[in-house]
Amino acid sequence: MYTSLTAEQEASLPEYRDRWIKIGLDTSPLNEQRAMDAVRLAYECAGIAAPRYFLFADGPQEAMRFLGAASQITLTAQEMDQLSSKGMLALTEEVRNQSQGAKPRIEWPTTYGQHNAGYLSFYEFFADHFGLAEQSRGLREIGKECGWVWMYADLAIISRKPVRVTMNSQGRLHNERVAAIEYADGTKVYAFNGVVIPERWVINRDTIDPSEILSCPDTDKRAAGIAMFGYARLKSALNYRIIEGDPETDIGALVEISIPGLERPGRFLEAQCPRNGPVFLGVPQTNPWDADRPITDAVAAQAFLARLPRSAYEHPAIRT
Repeated sequence: MYTSLTAEQEASLPEYRDRWIKIGLDTSPLNEQRAMDAVRLAYECAGIAAPRYFLFADGPQEAMRFLGAASQITLTAQEMDQLSSKGMLALTEEVRNQSQGAKPRIEWPTTYGQHNAGYLSFYEFFADHFGLAEQSRGLREIGKECGWVWMYADLAIISRKPVRVTMNSQGRLHNERVAAIEYADGTKVYAFNGVVIPERWVINRDTIDPSEILSCPDTDKRAAGIAMFGYARLKSALNYRIIEGDPETDIGALVEISIPGLERPGRFLEAQCPRNGPVFLGVPQTNPWDADRPITDAVAAQAFLARLPRSAYEHPAIRT
């Protein structure tokens, strides 16, 4: 049993970290031959016969369209063999033609390839230094060469890597104008400071109704949307008013905002979160955890969010 690392092993950790971060962010074109070899190695490590057929999707959505079209593809085994013998992409082109308009079948991949970089770096470290996790060799090679991969008894579908990945200075997915992750098949992920947000918030950023952002039930998404939209614009568009407190502190302020569709202004706790920065958290007029007493200040709002009466609430000295 190993209970500690040597000084040399600890010193090598940044090397594994940096190498696999680079792998996880790689947007280079797929090398089809190396990708197939990696998949075959994964089957070998699992003691399973390698597949005869390979499809190369331009991204996750196209791979799932291939899956959705499985029942309508008319290729016989002989035709698949003939296409495969013409070159590694001939079978893919025929399946792509026959799957036009097919509804994607949502089926999560066997492995996320390069997007499993965090786990795979861990396995590689212990394989190199302790001779453990040898059966992960195939998955590690897939991570280095492929995007997502669906592996079946006689067929593997390999997704190409994204064509764009953008991050902020803290290493979080981020792009304020286009998708932070994009694949050639149109698969896109929009993110702001590491938080995945709806596409329309980015595409329609200059014209979006701020009440749509404020009404989002997900706290992290709402905070990201507010930061992206801009506090000055949000406050001026929604008749912002401070009832009590200081929004620049972690205790915050109880504020009032007029939201279209509501009979009366909505109330929010506006505060500075150490993790998310400025946040807006909706609160009611009264606290059900405090005999429905009115919420009239920031401390009372904090108590409601903690599901406590105001008299029992103690603001933590350190927020995380």
